[in-house]
Amino acid sequence: MVFQYLQHDWDRFIGCAEAYINADTPFGFSCYSLIDALIKKWGYVKSERYLQSFSFRYKNKWIADIQNSIPQDKMNLGDCERIMGFASQPDDTFVPVYYETAMKAEHVSPGFMAKYLSLLNQKAVLRPYALSNFLRPLTAKNHADPKELIFLLKDSEEVLFDSYLLALRGQPPFDSDGCILHALIAHSKQFLSMVVPHLLTSNHDNFSISTLSTLWNAENYMELVTATIESMRATDRRSCYSIGKVFIRDPLGKRDKCDFVLKWINHYITEHCTDMDRMKYLFHILCNCSKAVFKGALITFCKCNRNYDDFDALPLDATSKNWSGSEIPLINSELDSLEELKQELRGIDFIEHRARISAVIQSLRSYKSRTEAEDFIERL
Repeated sequence: MVFQYLQHDWDRFIGCAEAYINADTPFGFSCYSLIDALIKKWGYVKSERYLQSFSFRYKNKWIADIQNSIPQDKMNLGDCERIMGFASQPDDTFVPVYYETAMKAEHVSPGFMAKYLSLLNQKAVLRPYALSNFLRPLTAKNHADPKELIFLLKDSEEVLFDSYLLALRGQPPFDSDGCILHALIAHSKQFLSMVVPHLLTSNHDNFSISTLSTLWNAENYMELVTATIESMRATDRRSCYSIGKVFIRDPLGKRDKCDFVLKWINHYITEHCTDMDRMKYLFHILCNCSKAVFKGALITFCKCNRNYDDFDALPLDATSKNWSGSEIPLINSELDSLEELKQELRGIDFIEHRARISAVIQSLRSYKSRTEAEDFIERL
């Protein structure tokens, strides 16, 4: 309000503006009215030069806002050069312009976006959140279309791939709906084999990892999910305990996705039932899913592959257990599931299978007896 009021007295306006800047006043709404007044009086170029003459904490943010204010019909090659030059500065406080501004520059100077993203990639190695913010408009439905950017960078797709991987490391949640991921995979399926190892070998939270779960929404989800699991298996076997949990178990808890997951599990087992490397990996994920899903998967496997040695290589209970209070209800649930599995495996082909299940049941009953005794003693 102060700067709007002082615009009629330019000398006093400049005096207040310099005091405001030199005091390193925190960035806020007042700066917008100051920037707007500078642009109206001097234009974009002179306003930017004026701010460049100062040294204050938010200078780069102010300059980026001036560049973001340039309308499409007024942007010229000189503006594009200044924006690129600003991005080239070796400054840790660099602030990128908006995605929309970079697209304006692209329309004026074809090839601008590829060069600008390449510069951002270099700076985002230490500050990945800068790329998260820059690309965020592409993650919102009914906003910018990722396909347009992919088309512009069709000859520089490595730059775009790197940008996305860096953005995943930035501010979560990024691309939680998978808008960019699906567009990139549709353009090049090889990108999936890049993003999965990246997630496995980086310290990502579940916000970033769960982006992969959006693949269940794709029309060709069977193909994409299989490719994802194969990439997980090839990259890090331990992922069956971490990312596998998010990627398969969590969608099973959603009514609209559960049938898709069950259909994929049955298809994958049927296709690869004799490949025990694949089966071991899958079942170490499934054993920590619901008892019904795990039991169903084991039954499907046995119907496709009756070899006992292969069955013996698979787990029969969860590798990770959590409970509150007494463990007895959990043990009873495991016993019921094993009894049901044993009943399903009838006939001469499954004599050894049933014997193994019986042995596990007996061991679990003994453990239950000890646990009941311990619970009784604790209540005394």
